[in-house]
Amino acid sequence: MSVNPGFSGQAFIPGTIEKVIRLKHILQTTKSDARIAVDGGINRGNIQELFHAGATQLGIASGIFAQSNPTQEIKELYALCSKWASKKGRSFERPFFVFLMLID
Repeated sequence: MSVNPGFSGQAFIPGTIEKVIRLKHILQTTKSDARIAVDGGINRGNIQELFHAGATQLGIASGIFAQSNPTQEIKELYALCSKWASKKGRSFERPFFVFLMLID
């Protein structure tokens, strides 16, 4: 959870990035294939940092639906994630329109 639980539209808690980095390290050390899901306050301003920190699943609602054109925002976020995944040799999957999934 990258916001305080309760309601949509809250600001992202910046300390989440460091938690994702630490969790990724633990998963690599233990050779776990668990995924790292982050939900809350995700938008264009922090999605790349989360991706590079190691998040593999991103739950996005307000970051999409607060935009003037949510459909276009979804397409652009998918394009950005696909581009980053390709550069890192990761695959990218789109199971839900408000949930982005990056597969290592």
